[in-house]
Amino acid sequence: MNQQQVEQSYWRDLESASSQDLQQYLEELDVQHYFSAIHPIVSKKLRACAAICICEEE
Repeated sequence: MNQQQVEQSYWRDLESASSQDLQQYLEELDVQHYFSAIHPIVSKKLRACAAICICEEE
């Protein structure tokens, strides 16, 4: 795979991930430490997405 294919694959995987998976991924990367200003906003949006998905399933 060339670099462009790797990047496309990476973004495709992220697009198909659930909000809970993304939240866990962000925690593993310790993004709160590096992006402390935006981390609360991103976390809140991910929780909102998870809530919407749960409601749609019901």
